[in-house]
Amino acid sequence: MLWWHWTKEMKNWMSVEGSGPRGTRLWLPDIASMVRERLENTGELKEEHNFSDIGRLVTRQLSDTRGGTGSMRLSEAGKCIRARAYSLHHWEKNGHGRDAGSSITFAIGDITEAFLVAATREALSGNDNVVLKNAGAGQKEVYLDIPINENRTARILGHPDGTMHIKNPDSWESQHPTINAIFELKSMSDYGFKMFRKNGLSNSDPYYAQIQAYMLAETIMTEAPCNWAYVMAFGKSSSGMEAHINNDGEWWKLFPLIGQWIPADRDFQEGIFADYQRLLTSTDVEQFPRPHGPAIKGKNKGKLRFPCSYCAYYKHCFPGSYQVAEESKWLQKVDKIQVVVPEGGMK
Repeated sequence: MLWWHWTKEMKNWMSVEGSGPRGTRLWLPDIASMVRERLENTGELKEEHNFSDIGRLVTRQLSDTRGGTGSMRLSEAGKCIRARAYSLHHWEKNGHGRDAGSSITFAIGDITEAFLVAATREALSGNDNVVLKNAGAGQKEVYLDIPINENRTARILGHPDGTMHIKNPDSWESQHPTINAIFELKSMSDYGFKMFRKNGLSNSDPYYAQIQAYMLAETIMTEAPCNWAYVMAFGKSSSGMEAHINNDGEWWKLFPLIGQWIPADRDFQEGIFADYQRLLTSTDVEQFPRPHGPAIKGKNKGKLRFPCSYCAYYKHCFPGSYQVAEESKWLQKVDKIQVVVPEGGMK
């Protein structure tokens, strides 16, 4: 049962399958739809924006010194566990490294995030039912304390793109009148965005683990349930002329900004916690089998695929591997660097 006086205000709300009692569905805001409406109705700013903070986000990649070894972050919860072990045990990076092109890509992502945070604040202006907090330059630090032994604990830090507080319109969860949620922005490649639009975020995606880690940390820190996360994705390669055509020949324009509500997955979160414990109590990388490897057949036989080809440690995993440049016709014709693993290139 929904509160009747919400009906008019729920134009941009969506029914989401929840994890609550009786498999109920819950009404949650369609943030991407609200942002689209604000972008299509430009005008005087309704909110105060800290332009100095936005400027710092734009130039962050010029001064970013991260990239050392020995540390872990919640944002890496979905990363290959063996790659994280290499970093934790201070192995030399000898694979795919960060270069000038990477810095530009990350900077464009920061700029996109700063703009979309501002647009989201504008879209929610005056809306008392949905409040965005700790976004932009004011991100909140969350953490998980992982026991190593009886006397030692390691704190793993993370910084969600934001948190949200939503007035709960659903009576079955009236004991929690406010829904606490994580807010995440993702700038996606053409392929990744098309898959997100079609299927949403699956639990095999590294982003899924990152978001679950944030929800778990927020729940433990605040001692209040954080059972939801909203992921708003921007298709950075999308044009303004893309459309969807259904089986009846009807079509409509596709907006390059979409969102998905993701419920907390307690079993998955327990797995994240257990993985951090395994890492922190490990003594050697070889305690973690390779979860991936080169293709074993077809035209790409012997070549590493994502995420291995982008790993900073792939030459440790696959000794003797080397890069070649060749034409790729996947999605579109392009010359692409591939990593080749020679016969016997796995210890």
